[in-house]
Amino acid sequence: MNHDKIQRLLGSVIKNLFLLLVALIFMSLYITDMAAPKKTDNPLNLPAAPSKDQLAANLPKPWPPKMNETYPDLALVDSNGRNFNMSDMVGQVLLVEYIDITSPISQAQSGAANAGAYEGQEVDKVAYDFKTMLYKNTTPPMEWPHDNVVLLQILVFNANGAQTSVDDAAGWSEHFGFGDDDSVIVAVPQKDIRGTELNNMIGGYQLVDKNLNLRVDSSGPAPKHNLRMTLAPMVTKLTR
Repeated sequence: MNHDKIQRLLGSVIKNLFLLLVALIFMSLYITDMAAPKKTDNPLNLPAAPSKDQLAANLPKPWPPKMNETYPDLALVDSNGRNFNMSDMVGQVLLVEYIDITSPISQAQSGAANAGAYEGQEVDKVAYDFKTMLYKNTTPPMEWPHDNVVLLQILVFNANGAQTSVDDAAGWSEHFGFGDDDSVIVAVPQKDIRGTELNNMIGGYQLVDKNLNLRVDSSGPAPKHNLRMTLAPMVTKLTR
């Protein structure tokens, strides 16, 4: 075999090895891509909140609630499946509390320290339940249930982050021992109202007077008013 033939043979071998290497690289990349989780706009597969247009159609006008103005006429369903509106609550002082079942504060304020966490969620170790909060911060100390105050809990997010149902309200009410005797109404919105503005009202309370005017807003991660120094004393004033 002469020198030229040897060079051609080596060149052919090298070319074939190169093509084989390229093929192996592409195959490896393909297998890796198929095995990797696909990127999506919802990587945790969380239930989608309503779109901006859907949310606008679902919310009462005006929204969100504004200080010293009539509370938006939310359409609700209580834990027994009865439909009602906020406007049906005229004549009663209301503590309005928006609930996220996964919120440690929502759990604590409802009484998880005594009843245990609902559906195994975390519980805030500092926040008082609403009965203790009122008792410790009113003069004379307010006992619960109270004839002139209703706690209206509006469950918005269930344990999966989805819109709540009447079953969620019934389960929550039963777990924490709420009933009509306790001046507590556990309800869910008739329409999906999950959104950024609502997120800012989770935790704490809003105090609504007998004319359905929002008088104190101690809700959300950045409350406008202090819960103990402003809201609790105002409850006493409005119920005299």
